[in-house]
Order: sequence, then C-alpha cells, then structure tokens
Amino acid sequence: VGCSQRPLRASHPAPGGNRSHNRLVGASNLRNRNHLRNLGSHLGGSRMIQLVNLGFKYLSKQNHVFQNLNLDYAAGEFALICGPTGSGKSSMLGALVGLVPHYSGGVLSGRILLGPADITRNFAGLRPADYSSMVGYVNQRPGMNFVTQTVAEELAFGLEQRGTPPTEMSAKVLLAAEKLGIEDLLHRNLNALSGGQQQRVAIAAAICGDQKILLLDEPTRSEERRVGKECLRLCR
Repeated sequence: VGCSQRPLRASHPAPGGNRSHNRLVGASNLRNRNHLRNLGSHLGGSRMIQLVNLGFKYLSKQNHVFQNLNLDYAAGEFALICGPTGSGKSSMLGALVGLVPHYSGGVLSGRILLGPADITRNFAGLRPADYSSMVGYVNQRPGMNFVTQTVAEELAFGLEQRGTPPTEMSAKVLLAAEKLGIEDLLHRNLNALSGGQQQRVAIAAAICGDQKILLLDEPTRSEERRVGKECLRLCR
C-alpha cells in the first residue's frame, strides 16, 4: 500500500520490557489524507475510533501486551497496523470487538470510544455482542470460523442473532453480496470455495449489518499473493 507511516506506540514501555515488543507501528494510505478527513466529515463525524490510554495484560505475564495506546482514526480512513510478531496487533483488534479480554482472559484498561464525536460511547469492557452493530471483524483464518454451510446462511447468521426481520435480512444479505461481488455464490457450500472467495464471504458477513467499522486481522497472509492484493483492493 502506498502510504506514509505514523507511530502507534505505547507512551511508556513496560518496565524491563523489550521496546519492540511494546510498540505498534501503523501506516495509513495517506496519498491524500486531507481527502479522507473531508470524506469522514460527510460520513457522520471526523472521528470514528479513539483509544485512550488503552492497555492489556495477561495476569500470568509480567509485561503488558500493550499499554498507554492513544490513537484515533477518522471515518472513511483506511489504515494499516503493522509490527513484529508478538507486538500486540491481534490483541489490539480483539479489544476493539470485545474478544479481549472476554475470551482471551487478562485485564483491559483505558477507554475505547467508537462512533462520531456527537454520539461517542465507551465500549471498553463490553462483550462482543455489544460491538456487533458497530464493528465488523474478520480474523486471520476466515475459512476456519464459518458457522453455517452455505454463503447465504453465513451472511444472514449475524442478522438472525440480532433479531432482524426476514424481509430486511434478505435485503441486507443481497446488498452485502453485491458489494463483494459474490451474488453467484450465495447458494454455494462454504467448503467448496477458494481462499479468495472465502475471504470475500467473510468480509460480506462482517458488514452485512451496516457496521461502520471494519477490522481485518492479517488480510494479506494468504499463500496466494493475488488473494491478499484483492482483499486490499476491496477494502479501499
């Protein structure tokens, strides 16, 4: 991705900790950041995510996975979080959807403010279900986490859990499928899809409920380079 870098780092590394372990380095596709900021203002507010002194630590470990993270992202912004293995990238994303600490264990501190400034809510400590209407999430291996048999069922699953009326659900499934170009796959078995097709389905499922924030954990890790490139193209 053609981009400029900006540091996403802990203000104070854990005592005795490896500095690289306590640092996240981020980059955004800032070919025209002003354009993205302006776009954000038309999407309901200039800020969509704000992390305030966010930290996470496993009780069995001496050092924090990350701490004192103070970051903000605008509506419409496309950003890349990068760093060495073990630097806390996946844990940070997990915190933004409630998986951390509810399924990981450990202690989360600080605040996670999501939504435009005029309706911001602190999500830190809430359960994944509380994030579901705001945040869509695709993990490192989307094909391993499908819970249904067909593409259409997978896209509808989250909507069913939220009690979406059938007519509205069908419309949302079709719209998400159209956005990701998978209309012809709706009745296909998920296990029969290629890696690239599975990734498209996972992204469609993540945005099917009109989520305003989309998080992808290592979307380019596929052994097929074209799959990673296609994923970035779709997101942009």
